[in-house]
Amino acid sequence: MKATERPFQHTRTDGVVLRGRYLPGAGALLVFLSGFRSVHTGQKATAVAALAAARGHGCLRFDYLGHGASDGGFEGFRVSEAVTDAAACIRLVHHPGQRLVLVGSSMGGWIALELARRGAVAADGLLLIAPALDFVSRRLAAMPADMRADLARDGRVRVPDAYTPDTSYPITRAFLDDALALEPGDRALTVPCPVRIVHGDADDDVPIATSRRLARRVAGATLVEIAGGDHRLSDHLPTLLAELDRLLDVG
Repeated sequence: MKATERPFQHTRTDGVVLRGRYLPGAGALLVFLSGFRSVHTGQKATAVAALAAARGHGCLRFDYLGHGASDGGFEGFRVSEAVTDAAACIRLVHHPGQRLVLVGSSMGGWIALELARRGAVAADGLLLIAPALDFVSRRLAAMPADMRADLARDGRVRVPDAYTPDTSYPITRAFLDDALALEPGDRALTVPCPVRIVHGDADDDVPIATSRRLARRVAGATLVEIAGGDHRLSDHLPTLLAELDRLLDVG
């Protein structure tokens, strides 16, 4: 009988419930890690789940605290906690001996990289889609003076949403401090598995230079540059899935 996706949830020690979808599979376990303010039902996450189902692999996708179907307020979200939460979620469904491939989009690429290089999970491959390793420091540097003043005075500031007109979301000093402490900087990074990076050269949110630097800092990493590709790369799903297949063909 063909496996079907089922609801997934993980209850943290503080009672916060993280929710998503899990597809059992006899092959590898593919884990999709979403971007900042993105959810597990997005186009790329759904495409990865469909590929897993077609190939007989397992797939896990879930929402971070304060995102989508999961509990918690958005102001409570921290990148460092998202790394810890992701490791806990993966351990719930990852079987001993099962290959594990992490697919991270934007901030999710940063989280995938942290999981692998720390050894928080035993990853066998990483597909990083426009990984946003430095998005917090770049956004802070570009923040207008009036918003910086609000942040200094109130410890929080509302930021315009680049993808949803006439909307904004809160950013706190606590979020910024947490994320800045986690940014890897320019040091060499040891990642004990194959790494493939895909980035569009027309990305206005995360400059392709970020991935070019990352590819130089991770031994053996492969960078695929997509001409005209934007940050989301929604129009380039076949390329993304082909790169995922290449990772799955290794080993």
